[in-house]
Amino acid sequence: MKTELEQQIWSDCSRLLANCVIYYNACILSELLERTEQREDHALVDKFKRISPVSWKNINFYGQYSFLEPMSSIDLSGIADSLEALNGGKGQRV
Repeated sequence: MKTELEQQIWSDCSRLLANCVIYYNACILSELLERTEQREDHALVDKFKRISPVSWKNINFYGQYSFLEPMSSIDLSGIADSLEALNGGKGQRV
């Protein structure tokens, strides 16, 4: 049986991980929303506003991670470019 301290640490780590995923997804959605607003695609803007950043489908939790090397910044623009390309280009619906 785990101690109360171990349970608290587990809970705090789970909450931290969930918040990281939500923040990451919100950043990507914000980038896509900004691009869509610039194109004045109001129907797609409305769709983006209803998407929740809580989804975990785009996150791989089973990889190997190294925290020893300095991390480069995340290229949100590149991620948004890739997502738009997957959906048939900038003018297509997501």
